[in-house]
Amino acid sequence: MSNLSDTITRVEKLERKRKVDKATLRGALMNIAEALVYFQDYTEYDKRKAEIILKKHNIEIELTPEGLEKAFGEFRRSGTFSELCLRCGRKLENPESKEKGMGPVCRKKKAVPKTMTLF
Repeated sequence: MSNLSDTITRVEKLERKRKVDKATLRGALMNIAEALVYFQDYTEYDKRKAEIILKKHNIEIELTPEGLEKAFGEFRRSGTFSELCLRCGRKLENPESKEKGMGPVCRKKKAVPKTMTLF
């Protein structure tokens, strides 16, 4: 299973929940865009499915490293923080982690490509 496929599954689960905060859903949707840019392990089917999901939620992100960096920056500056890690999708407990959008383990792994400045 690809990174994109895993992220699509996570978004679909969030969509089925009756109550999900917008920041958490938006963070997961941004993970889809990130997987499209940085990972090449997905199928054409997953790519089309991801593009449909992004369009359905009115997520207009330029699918380039620069476009993602800009979108993540806007997300952080909005002051609406995600309850889930933007990298792995785990629930964030620490206020600092919520503000940064990532838990300490994901930050240590440097999962973000060097061109991105998320924190």
